[in-house]
Amino acid sequence: MTLPFIRYIDNSDKVHVAQQQADMYYNVVIGPRIQFQPLVNEKQGQLPLNKEGWLKLLTAPLTWLVQHHPSLSVVVGDHLKANPAYLKMPSVDLSRVISYQAIKNTLEINRILEDEHNNPCDLGDHTLPLWRIVVVHVQDDDTFHLLFSFQHTMADGAGIIALTEQLVERLNHEALNPSSTALPTIVPSPTEDVPASMESRIDCTPGIRTWLREARAMFLPAFLKKALEKKSWAGEFPADPSNPHITQIGYMTLTESETRQVMQAAKTRHTTVHSVLFAAILFATKAVFLSKVVDDDNMVVAPDRLHFSTPISLRNVLTPAVGRFDLGNYVSDHVTRDVSVQLETQFWDLARQIREEVVQRTTTPYGVRALVEVMGLLDYLPKHDGGWAEFMRSFSVLEQNGRMHSLRCSNLGKGWDQSKTTTTETPEEPVTTPVVFKVVDGLFSQGAATTTVCLCMNVVTANNVMTVATSWQKEAFTGRDRGERMQAELKRILLDATSPAKVGLNYNFCDALLHLSQEK
Repeated sequence: MTLPFIRYIDNSDKVHVAQQQADMYYNVVIGPRIQFQPLVNEKQGQLPLNKEGWLKLLTAPLTWLVQHHPSLSVVVGDHLKANPAYLKMPSVDLSRVISYQAIKNTLEINRILEDEHNNPCDLGDHTLPLWRIVVVHVQDDDTFHLLFSFQHTMADGAGIIALTEQLVERLNHEALNPSSTALPTIVPSPTEDVPASMESRIDCTPGIRTWLREARAMFLPAFLKKALEKKSWAGEFPADPSNPHITQIGYMTLTESETRQVMQAAKTRHTTVHSVLFAAILFATKAVFLSKVVDDDNMVVAPDRLHFSTPISLRNVLTPAVGRFDLGNYVSDHVTRDVSVQLETQFWDLARQIREEVVQRTTTPYGVRALVEVMGLLDYLPKHDGGWAEFMRSFSVLEQNGRMHSLRCSNLGKGWDQSKTTTTETPEEPVTTPVVFKVVDGLFSQGAATTTVCLCMNVVTANNVMTVATSWQKEAFTGRDRGERMQAELKRILLDATSPAKVGLNYNFCDALLHLSQEK
């Protein structure tokens, strides 16, 4: 059956189709962890422990979502061609998009995430949408992760945060207003069109300054480009697109008090939480991979520079602003290149640097143009079938270590706020209602990207609890313990630098390395 054509996929979405075609990046996982708390006057119950029970529980909320979000019932046509398109499914079969698993404790969630990231959506199967839901029971505390796994083509992280907030709201709505009639699990698609792309909302044509900034990467031969660059780090082994693409995940949680400590430190230092994370990630990477510590008086730091990528949401920058419930990709990257971290490097100087750069990018006309014109540059990529995938594989030759960036921190900020439960029918009029499904914390994870970035930290905060899922390609390191060690150092340095005793001091990289010296 030929499905109805919606529109061709624009650059901001098409890049993710090409990444999957190149076998170097597959999907994203976002969702809350919830706890069932029956109303005091209700008979105590429990949530189902199988797929069938969760299909029954989620049918009404997901039916509402599918009927209000056209992007949930689209597929990609001609995904191997130069001009893929969105096609409309006639309906979505919910029984095929829900699965159930169980783990002993939440720290085992990395295994579930790795399975998801190593299992791409089949873009050639037009009977399945670009998303699925994995319900994960955490047995130790009887909580449940509601993981929304999706092909990045359909939406950015901010859109899926809003979507899964609505999912929890609808779960609570159904718990308080149960229907006596069971709904069918096959949901008809809505008639509305998918939200407009970023390129249709703003002119992305690159200007002279953008061309000059990107000319080296786009036009110089690989050997000359690399000869002109300072030595940088992006993994223990260079990227090789011919190797199997396998994502590994490290997962960590900050307690509520630890999260508040980081937030308070950012406030005290007049910066942002993202800026604090930026400094801690740089310090941790340099400490684990590029430093040798013999004792307090004998520390050697390699001169290798680091390239740091920061995704920036353009939803509030575009005119008119993009609604928070619109599903689409409205994000661009700001890259901080050639970051040098030496023994004397100050933690809070690094934090101030990234904050100033992000402010400049999002509040000045040139900064905003630089972000949107990156999408315009994609118009000049090869136009033949498979051309974009070939271009992405070419970074294994064009870039040092075969990767564009050393590090990436994608921070979605706060989500799933239940301080006031908002009815989804009238979001402009919030009303406080009882909470049956309480959000414990949240989770955000992305698959590894072969030639784009070596280590990607994915951060989200819910219920005053920050979680970080770090992804890397298995082939980048000698073993997964290297990525896990870096994440352990990230947490240690983050909490050390932001501790009340040190937040007012000039915390430098040498201070961060003293812990490694003491370990010896």
